[in-house]
Amino acid sequence: MPERQARVVGDERQVLATELARRYTEGASIRSLAQQSGRSYGLTRRLLAEAGVEFRARGGIDPSSPETAAERRSSRSDDAADQDAGADQDAGAAQELADAEAKAQAMSRKADKRLSKALRKRAELTKANSSRKQRKSAKKKVSKRRRKADRAAERLQRIREQMAARVSS
Repeated sequence: MPERQARVVGDERQVLATELARRYTEGASIRSLAQQSGRSYGLTRRLLAEAGVEFRARGGIDPSSPETAAERRSSRSDDAADQDAGADQDAGAAQELADAEAKAQAMSRKADKRLSKALRKRAELTKANSSRKQRKSAKKKVSKRRRKADRAAERLQRIREQMAARVSS
């Protein structure tokens, strides 16, 4: 079992919080910061909150999103990339969209499968001699799965619209 570290208090805590906040704003994840500093995820997050950091959305940066792709293209500064930027960016962006579509399609299929399983389970409970609590729980799960399936289908539709817009332009 790893040895427990001493408490972080006072100026030392503020210095650590500031350093963690700087690295977090540069793109490091909370988990990686916790591992590097040898502290727990909870303490690392608390220190970041104390430092006034605005947290990113869960799941980190979505590498398949068009915004992230645009940021990556704009952050390239080598001259060779700038010369071939037109053709490379079009091919790269098209490939990224194709990858995003494949991923979204898989997620949509998975969400639909989980929804149908929840619907079957709920149907079984209504036929069987089950408690009200079980039926209510199954109904809640179906609702949750339906929302997830709808979101996955919407995401897939948005990506397909982006692909169609790219092809038509």
